[in-house]
Amino acid sequence: MLGPNINRGNGSAWANPNGVDGHVNHHTGGGNNIYLDGNLTSGVPGLSGPLCNYAILYDGDLAVVSLHPANHAGASGGWDTWPLPVTRDFNRRTLGTEIQYRGVEPMSGPQYQTMCILNEEIRKWHRWPDFARCKTHNGTSVEGKWDPGYAPGKTYDINALRRDYAVRGGSGQAPAETPAGWVLPLGLYYGPLEGDENSISGMWRTDRQEWRDALAAWQRATGIGADGLYGPATAARAREVQEWAGFNVDGLIGPGTYAAGFKWADREDDFMAALTAEQQQEIYRALCEPRQSFVEGSTNKFATPEFVRFTDASAFRTEAMVKELVEAKRAGEKGGK
Repeated sequence: MLGPNINRGNGSAWANPNGVDGHVNHHTGGGNNIYLDGNLTSGVPGLSGPLCNYAILYDGDLAVVSLHPANHAGASGGWDTWPLPVTRDFNRRTLGTEIQYRGVEPMSGPQYQTMCILNEEIRKWHRWPDFARCKTHNGTSVEGKWDPGYAPGKTYDINALRRDYAVRGGSGQAPAETPAGWVLPLGLYYGPLEGDENSISGMWRTDRQEWRDALAAWQRATGIGADGLYGPATAARAREVQEWAGFNVDGLIGPGTYAAGFKWADREDDFMAALTAEQQQEIYRALCEPRQSFVEGSTNKFATPEFVRFTDASAFRTEAMVKELVEAKRAGEKGGK
């Protein structure tokens, strides 16, 4: 949702003409509101608004409050400021997100999920190589701030947050429970050899065999070579699964993408339902007629769903591909094949 005056800032300009340098996460310390807190736009006594760029409501909805510098961060110089500069006006350097909850108890599950996705999207948009520029107010403040908190005076651990930003935001939404077959420790995901320390490719000596076996099971289910190693074919299939599932498309395999892959492999009924009646009839005529088997010279029929699963449905994505398959079959019959 959009706030009432997103084009209003605090009157200053961004310090970096090429974009913001970082992002700071806060909690409001107020009520667990499902509506945008008006103070975030108008300000509070002693501090004019806007007080953030984004707000995450208690039900997980995201509100855009301001497109310009906002009064949220104060001065920087805390223990987790690097690689951002130490400055008296950190507002001009960073975006700020206020999470609308009391802070003396954990934020809601939907809020946590939205926070992870938002931090990942901000990181990708600004092309930051990792989450080092995604901060908590506790880490950058010189005033003893402890937000965002989960108990009185207790701040969410920034390392755990960054792991979850990668898993929940960058590698497909994490399911509520660990999916069957998922064996990687929290924060790790399947990704390229050249990825960060959380990226498991199966190519390092320290990568466990059970990790490779779990990836091989996913590869086998999704119809690609099951070598247990993350390569271009696995990345391409992961992107395909993520697009189908409505996830962020990055080709990395976290628990959400892992679980979705097995559902994607069983999607043939959805595929058939999307075809026109004429296309379905053409497939049946082309594929379900008796044909010579390669086993003992017997004549068998293929049930269409079984054949679609066998071919991974990749041959039937468009009407043109259906026609191409049918024409190829007819050409083979004319040639005596």
